[in-house]
Parts: sequence; structure tokens; C-alpha cells
Amino acid sequence: MRFFASIKLDVHAKMIARAFLELRKEQFECSVHNIENVVGRTVSRERRILRGEADLALKGLQLLLFTRLVHRYVPTRDLQAFTGMLILAGWKAEREAVDAYCLKFHEYLDDDVELLTQVSIPISDYILGHSDPSCWFIVGRVMAIFPLSVQFMIAKEFGDKDQLEVLDEVLKKTRRELMQPPQ
Repeated sequence: MRFFASIKLDVHAKMIARAFLELRKEQFECSVHNIENVVGRTVSRERRILRGEADLALKGLQLLLFTRLVHRYVPTRDLQAFTGMLILAGWKAEREAVDAYCLKFHEYLDDDVELLTQVSIPISDYILGHSDPSCWFIVGRVMAIFPLSVQFMIAKEFGDKDQLEVLDEVLKKTRRELMQPPQ
């Protein structure tokens, strides 16, 4: 990889890793909020902090989405190195677990509802400290924003104005739909 191109990609990788962390925290807080306010469950103090399987699942989904989108912005010859830079900046110590979630979620790429359900299970189970299928739906419903937000953030990092316009409209529509009671 060319030296200056490498530096530029490293900066992008670090910015994306930081933005990914913020997106995970926002999504997790939204999930906690919905479990408490929609389901009426009390979430313990230690389960309000994004960690464990919840964090790994969200990282796995981010990695999956990243690998499907990054080719738009990074030359093929630099993809492997750039992905490595992102992993180093974002989850080096947890790489195997994140990769496992990424591979698991890849199986559901053709079914958005099932994909979001599979992601919501470890998040809900972590928040509650046990498994409760009724909470999977609540967490899965608000997960609809997360993949769009990941895509938006990647497009923003690379200055893709056309994609940002499209995603902005889709995000607005999705948020309006989420404000409606589930059918």
C-alpha cells in the first residue's frame, strides 16, 4: 500500500471505529430504554453498560455491514489492509468473537427481519441477564435504525453526498414508522 494512502485509510479507520462505538452505545441505550418503558422491566445498573455479548453482537453486525459497503470507497487493492486497520482500531482483542457473530449474521443477509432478530437476541439477553423472547421483538424493532445508521456513518466518513441524501430520507421514514405502534 502506498504510504500516504495508508495514512489516509488509517485515519478513516480510526474515525469509523470511534463512530461505530458511539452508534453501539446509542443503540444499546435505546434498547435498555425500550425494555424498561415498553416491557416494564427494571434493568440493573451493571446491565446498563454496553459490554459482553451485546457489544460483540453489535460489533459483528457493524463488521458485516462494513465489509459489504466499504468497496464503494476503498480500492480493491487496499480493502484487506483497511479492514485490518478498522479491526485494530475497533475490536482487536475481541476479533474472534466479533468474526463469529459476523459469520452468523451473514447467514441472514437475505432476511432483514431474521437478521435483526438474531442481533437482538444477545442484546436483550444481556440486558435482562436471561432469555426472554418477548423482549427480543422489542429490541429487534428498534434495531431497524442501526444498519441504516451504520451505512449513513460510513457514507459520511467518505463524503458520499448522494448516498447521504438517500439514507437521510430512509432514516426519517424508518423513524416515523418506529413511532407507530407495532401491528
